[in-house]
Amino acid sequence: FDPIEAGINQLTEAIDQGREFDIKNSNRVFKIAINDIGQLVVIPRLLELMRQEAPNVCLETVDTSSSDAKQKMLSGKIDLAVGSWEAMGPSFYQQRLFEETFVVLMSANNPLKNKKLTLDDYMAADHIAYSPSGTTNFELEQLLDRTGIIRQRKVVLTAAHSLGLSTIVASSNLLLTAPNRLAKAMVSNRKDLFIATAPFEVSPFQIKQQWHERYHLDGGNRWLRNLLFNICSEPV
Repeated sequence: FDPIEAGINQLTEAIDQGREFDIKNSNRVFKIAINDIGQLVVIPRLLELMRQEAPNVCLETVDTSSSDAKQKMLSGKIDLAVGSWEAMGPSFYQQRLFEETFVVLMSANNPLKNKKLTLDDYMAADHIAYSPSGTTNFELEQLLDRTGIIRQRKVVLTAAHSLGLSTIVASSNLLLTAPNRLAKAMVSNRKDLFIATAPFEVSPFQIKQQWHERYHLDGGNRWLRNLLFNICSEPV
Protein backbone atom coordinates (compact mmCIF):
# COMPACT_ATOMS: atom_id res chain seq x y z
CA PHE A 1 0.00 0.00 0.00
CA ASP A 2 1.06 3.61 -0.47
CA PRO A 3 1.21 5.78 2.71
CA ILE A 4 -2.24 7.30 2.21
CA GLU A 5 -3.89 3.92 1.63
CA ALA A 6 -2.03 2.43 4.60
CA GLY A 7 -3.26 5.28 6.80
CA ILE A 8 -6.84 4.79 5.65
CA ASN A 9 -6.58 1.07 6.37
CA GLN A 10 -5.27 1.74 9.88
CA LEU A 11 -8.12 4.14 10.55
CA THR A 12 -10.67 1.67 9.16
CA GLU A 13 -9.19 -1.09 11.30
CA ALA A 14 -9.53 1.04 14.43
CA ILE A 15 -13.16 1.81 13.58
CA ASP A 16 -13.90 -1.84 12.75
CA GLN A 17 -12.44 -3.13 16.00
CA GLY A 18 -14.44 -0.69 18.07
CA ARG A 19 -17.73 -1.27 16.30
CA GLU A 20 -20.53 -2.88 18.30
CA PHE A 21 -22.73 -5.35 16.48
CA ASP A 22 -26.48 -4.91 16.94
CA ILE A 23 -27.65 -8.40 16.04
CA LYS A 24 -31.37 -7.66 15.81
CA ASN A 25 -31.12 -4.44 13.80
CA SER A 26 -27.91 -4.69 11.77
CA ASN A 27 -28.27 -4.68 7.98
CA ARG A 28 -24.63 -5.52 7.41
CA VAL A 29 -23.56 -7.57 4.37
CA PHE A 30 -21.00 -10.27 5.18
CA LYS A 31 -18.83 -11.62 2.37
CA ILE A 32 -17.34 -15.11 2.64
CA ALA A 33 -14.80 -16.62 0.25
CA ILE A 34 -15.95 -20.23 -0.16
CA ASN A 35 -16.19 -22.71 -3.03
CA ASP A 36 -19.37 -24.42 -4.15
CA ILE A 37 -18.75 -27.38 -1.86
CA GLY A 38 -18.98 -25.04 1.09
CA GLN A 39 -21.95 -23.26 -0.42
CA LEU A 40 -23.83 -26.54 -0.68
CA VAL A 41 -22.70 -28.01 2.64
CA VAL A 42 -22.33 -25.04 5.02
CA ILE A 43 -24.29 -22.05 3.74
CA PRO A 44 -27.87 -23.44 4.04
CA ARG A 45 -27.46 -24.06 7.79
CA LEU A 46 -25.57 -20.79 8.26
CA LEU A 47 -28.29 -18.83 6.50
CA GLU A 48 -30.98 -20.53 8.59
CA LEU A 49 -29.32 -19.50 11.85
CA MET A 50 -28.52 -16.02 10.55
CA ARG A 51 -32.16 -15.40 9.68
CA GLN A 52 -33.18 -16.43 13.20
CA GLU A 53 -30.64 -14.30 15.05
CA ALA A 54 -30.09 -11.36 12.69
CA PRO A 55 -33.05 -11.08 10.28
CA ASN A 56 -31.72 -7.98 8.47
CA VAL A 57 -28.18 -9.24 7.86
CA CYS A 58 -27.25 -10.36 4.34
CA LEU A 59 -24.69 -12.87 3.13
CA GLU A 60 -22.63 -12.89 -0.07
CA THR A 61 -20.42 -15.79 -1.14
CA VAL A 62 -17.35 -15.28 -3.30
CA ASP A 63 -15.67 -18.09 -5.25
CA THR A 64 -12.03 -17.07 -5.56
CA SER A 65 -8.44 -18.22 -5.26
CA SER A 66 -6.47 -18.25 -2.01
CA SER A 67 -4.24 -15.35 -3.11
CA ASP A 68 -7.19 -13.23 -4.22
CA ALA A 69 -9.08 -13.98 -1.00
CA LYS A 70 -6.03 -12.88 0.97
CA GLN A 71 -5.78 -9.58 -0.89
CA LYS A 72 -9.49 -8.89 -0.50
CA MET A 73 -9.36 -9.57 3.22
CA LEU A 74 -6.36 -7.25 3.51
CA SER A 75 -8.43 -4.47 1.93
CA GLY A 76 -11.58 -5.30 3.90
CA LYS A 77 -13.57 -6.53 0.89
CA ILE A 78 -14.04 -10.03 2.32
CA ASP A 79 -14.84 -10.88 5.94
CA LEU A 80 -13.92 -14.56 6.06
CA ALA A 81 -12.33 -17.29 3.93
CA VAL A 82 -13.40 -20.90 4.39
CA GLY A 83 -11.58 -23.86 2.86
CA SER A 84 -8.53 -26.11 2.98
CA TRP A 85 -6.14 -23.27 2.13
CA GLU A 86 -2.75 -22.97 3.77
CA ALA A 87 -2.27 -20.30 6.45
CA MET A 88 -2.36 -16.87 4.82
CA GLY A 89 0.35 -15.19 6.87
CA PRO A 90 1.22 -13.47 10.17
CA SER A 91 -1.55 -10.86 9.98
CA PHE A 92 -4.25 -13.53 9.64
CA TYR A 93 -5.98 -15.73 12.16
CA GLN A 94 -7.22 -19.24 11.43
CA GLN A 95 -9.50 -21.73 13.16
CA ARG A 96 -10.07 -25.40 12.36
CA LEU A 97 -13.71 -26.11 11.54
CA PHE A 98 -13.62 -29.82 10.76
CA GLU A 99 -11.59 -32.59 9.15
CA GLU A 100 -12.66 -33.81 5.74
CA THR A 101 -11.96 -36.98 3.80
CA PHE A 102 -13.09 -38.56 0.54
CA VAL A 103 -15.71 -41.18 -0.28
CA VAL A 104 -17.06 -42.67 -3.50
CA LEU A 105 -20.56 -41.73 -4.64
CA MET A 106 -22.44 -44.03 -7.01
CA SER A 107 -25.94 -44.80 -8.24
CA ALA A 108 -28.06 -46.99 -6.00
CA ASN A 109 -28.54 -49.15 -9.12
CA ASN A 110 -24.80 -49.58 -9.68
CA PRO A 111 -23.86 -53.29 -9.34
CA LEU A 112 -20.86 -52.22 -7.25
CA LYS A 113 -23.25 -51.16 -4.49
CA ASN A 114 -23.85 -54.80 -3.59
CA LYS A 115 -20.23 -55.60 -2.74
CA LYS A 116 -17.30 -54.03 -0.97
CA LEU A 117 -15.69 -51.61 -3.40
CA THR A 118 -12.17 -52.82 -4.25
CA LEU A 119 -9.36 -50.93 -5.91
CA ASP A 120 -9.72 -53.17 -9.00
CA ASP A 121 -13.43 -52.29 -9.19
CA TYR A 122 -12.59 -48.62 -8.78
CA MET A 123 -9.98 -48.65 -11.53
CA ALA A 124 -12.23 -50.61 -13.93
CA ALA A 125 -15.06 -48.09 -13.58
CA ASP A 126 -15.64 -44.82 -15.45
CA HIS A 127 -15.26 -41.68 -13.38
CA ILE A 128 -16.38 -38.10 -12.90
CA ALA A 129 -13.54 -35.77 -11.89
CA TYR A 130 -14.88 -32.94 -9.75
CA SER A 131 -12.53 -29.96 -10.14
CA PRO A 132 -13.81 -26.95 -8.22
CA SER A 133 -11.86 -23.79 -7.65
CA GLY A 134 -9.95 -23.65 -4.39
CA THR A 135 -7.82 -26.51 -3.15
CA THR A 136 -10.22 -29.38 -2.59
CA ASN A 137 -9.40 -30.93 -5.94
CA PHE A 138 -5.69 -30.46 -5.23
CA GLU A 139 -6.15 -32.48 -2.04
CA LEU A 140 -7.82 -35.25 -4.05
CA GLU A 141 -5.10 -35.26 -6.67
CA GLN A 142 -2.42 -35.48 -3.99
CA LEU A 143 -4.28 -38.30 -2.27
CA LEU A 144 -4.73 -40.31 -5.45
CA ASP A 145 -1.21 -39.55 -6.60
CA ARG A 146 0.15 -41.16 -3.44
CA THR A 147 -1.72 -44.34 -4.38
CA GLY A 148 -0.23 -44.19 -7.89
CA ILE A 149 -3.61 -44.31 -9.63
CA ILE A 150 -4.55 -40.73 -10.47
CA ARG A 151 -3.40 -40.92 -14.09
CA GLN A 152 -4.84 -44.39 -14.57
CA ARG A 153 -8.48 -43.58 -13.82
CA LYS A 154 -10.75 -43.35 -16.85
CA VAL A 155 -12.39 -39.93 -16.48
CA VAL A 156 -15.29 -39.36 -18.86
CA LEU A 157 -16.51 -36.09 -17.32
CA THR A 158 -14.59 -33.30 -15.62
CA ALA A 159 -16.95 -30.93 -13.78
CA ALA A 160 -16.09 -27.50 -12.39
CA HIS A 161 -19.28 -27.29 -10.30
CA SER A 162 -21.27 -29.65 -8.11
CA LEU A 163 -24.63 -28.56 -9.55
CA GLY A 164 -26.24 -31.50 -11.35
CA LEU A 165 -23.59 -34.04 -10.37
CA SER A 166 -25.98 -36.02 -8.15
CA THR A 167 -28.40 -36.48 -11.07
CA ILE A 168 -25.59 -37.53 -13.41
CA VAL A 169 -24.29 -40.09 -10.91
CA ALA A 170 -27.79 -41.42 -10.13
CA SER A 171 -28.56 -41.99 -13.81
CA SER A 172 -25.28 -43.70 -14.75
CA ASN A 173 -22.62 -46.13 -13.56
CA LEU A 174 -20.06 -43.34 -13.16
CA LEU A 175 -18.19 -43.03 -9.88
CA LEU A 176 -17.63 -39.68 -8.19
CA THR A 177 -14.84 -39.39 -5.62
CA ALA A 178 -15.91 -36.47 -3.47
CA PRO A 179 -15.52 -34.93 -0.01
CA ASN A 180 -17.61 -36.80 2.54
CA ARG A 181 -19.81 -33.84 3.52
CA LEU A 182 -20.53 -32.99 -0.10
CA ALA A 183 -21.53 -36.61 -0.81
CA LYS A 184 -23.81 -36.66 2.24
CA ALA A 185 -25.43 -33.39 1.15
CA MET A 186 -26.05 -34.89 -2.30
CA VAL A 187 -27.54 -38.09 -0.87
CA SER A 188 -29.80 -36.24 1.58
CA ASN A 189 -33.47 -37.04 0.83
CA ARG A 190 -32.49 -39.21 -2.14
CA LYS A 191 -32.76 -42.99 -2.44
CA ASP A 192 -31.10 -43.26 -5.85
CA LEU A 193 -27.55 -42.60 -4.58
CA PHE A 194 -25.14 -44.63 -2.46
CA ILE A 195 -21.94 -43.72 -0.62
CA ALA A 196 -19.12 -46.28 -0.54
CA THR A 197 -15.89 -46.24 1.42
CA ALA A 198 -12.92 -45.32 -0.79
CA PRO A 199 -10.86 -48.44 -1.65
CA PHE A 200 -7.58 -46.76 -0.75
CA GLU A 201 -6.14 -45.08 2.30
CA VAL A 202 -7.66 -41.64 2.77
CA SER A 203 -5.77 -39.11 4.89
CA PRO A 204 -8.10 -36.47 6.38
CA PHE A 205 -7.41 -32.80 5.67
CA GLN A 206 -8.54 -29.75 7.58
CA ILE A 207 -11.17 -27.21 6.59
CA LYS A 208 -10.49 -23.88 8.30
CA GLN A 209 -11.84 -20.37 8.48
CA GLN A 210 -9.37 -17.51 8.20
CA TRP A 211 -9.73 -13.79 8.81
CA HIS A 212 -7.54 -10.71 8.85
CA GLU A 213 -6.50 -9.11 12.13
CA ARG A 214 -8.48 -5.96 11.23
CA TYR A 215 -11.67 -7.93 11.96
CA HIS A 216 -10.42 -9.99 14.88
CA LEU A 217 -12.20 -7.85 17.49
CA ASP A 218 -15.07 -6.77 15.25
CA GLY A 219 -18.37 -7.79 16.87
CA GLY A 220 -20.09 -8.83 13.66
CA ASN A 221 -17.16 -10.84 12.40
CA ARG A 222 -16.83 -12.62 15.73
CA TRP A 223 -20.54 -13.46 15.68
CA LEU A 224 -20.24 -14.87 12.15
CA ARG A 225 -17.16 -16.92 13.04
CA ASN A 226 -18.90 -18.39 16.07
CA LEU A 227 -21.93 -19.36 13.98
CA LEU A 228 -19.73 -21.12 11.44
CA PHE A 229 -17.75 -22.92 14.12
CA ASN A 230 -20.91 -24.15 15.84
CA ILE A 231 -22.44 -25.33 12.56
CA CYS A 232 -19.34 -27.25 11.58
CA SER A 233 -19.19 -28.86 15.04
CA GLU A 234 -22.60 -30.44 14.48
CA PRO A 235 -22.56 -34.18 13.66
CA VAL A 236 -22.81 -35.06 9.96
